[in-house]
Amino acid sequence: MTDTRRLFWKLNLAGWLGYGVVTYTTYAPVLAGMTVERRNAMLVFKALRMGIGFALSLGLHRACRRVRASPLPPWGQALLLFVVCWGLGAVWWLLLRAASSPFFPERTVLDWTWVPHGGLDLGWVFGGWCSIYFGVKSWQEKQAGERARLEARALAHEARLQALRYQLNPHFLFNALNSLRATITEDPGRAQTMVTQLAELLRSTLTGPQQALIPLEQELEGIHSYLALEKVRFEERLQVEWAVSPAAAQALLPALTVQPLVENALKHGARRGAVLHVALRATLEADELCLEVANTGTLRRAADAHAAPASMGIGLRNVQERLAVLFPGRHAFCLEEHDGWVRATLRLKVSHGTTTLSAAGG
Repeated sequence: MTDTRRLFWKLNLAGWLGYGVVTYTTYAPVLAGMTVERRNAMLVFKALRMGIGFALSLGLHRACRRVRASPLPPWGQALLLFVVCWGLGAVWWLLLRAASSPFFPERTVLDWTWVPHGGLDLGWVFGGWCSIYFGVKSWQEKQAGERARLEARALAHEARLQALRYQLNPHFLFNALNSLRATITEDPGRAQTMVTQLAELLRSTLTGPQQALIPLEQELEGIHSYLALEKVRFEERLQVEWAVSPAAAQALLPALTVQPLVENALKHGARRGAVLHVALRATLEADELCLEVANTGTLRRAADAHAAPASMGIGLRNVQERLAVLFPGRHAFCLEEHDGWVRATLRLKVSHGTTTLSAAGG
């Protein structure tokens, strides 16, 4: 039994026990003037009222779940629940009258004209039950949303730290600074540009955007600086192709989503002495953003043919985790190799200012 079901049973039992205590307490002054037999009969009547109401609330629970999941507007749901509560109230009134007739002989004759009134008289209890149910569910959804936002923020910070750790890798810094030292005497202007690029790269990582979703063009600013530095290290052995449409540049995606893909392409695509081609393409067709990061080379796989690619490191796993939090049940991610190229493709559906994500290799 899940925690949610445990909470439901606890609240439902506590609520009906409380209802029984309240109905008994409010009727206590009347009980004082009754005979013992009449008082005992009334106590049984109150217990039956509580028990039948509890049993019917289980059916009401199923009805509330269906109504809550329906596409009806709020006023439509409220109207439908009013009818349901009235109907269950009428059933409650009839069952209570039938069950209590042995204790109250005067109730053996049933006046059906009282059924609608009985439904309203007891239906308000179910109406209060529905209000509490919807209130608890709204509170749970709010808490779940807050937890998801906190988790997404934590994962975004983790991605930023992971990117910073790679950029501060001693080997990476050694090559960048060594290239910078050699360039200072040969081309001071180019050396100044390299220093600016390195500073921009570290600044964008340390003081990057805090929001979960950012425009693609904002993500690409740091990637430009990163590739410019790597271009100095690889020289002519690194060839980069950009093809980003203006419309695609404005599309929203999780921060630090593309950078791990580019880093992965350079890290696992580079081969000693060979030219590394990296292509970054992004187009927006109708309401779908298609973003592809491709590199020449091969996709190294784990020993198990059914396992995830071995090249899927911390950065890519972090991307997957953040997509799972930001777009639960609406995303997928994979890498694939075809015709000497390794490709990672993201497809994002953009609608009404929000981004619905579906990613696939292609």
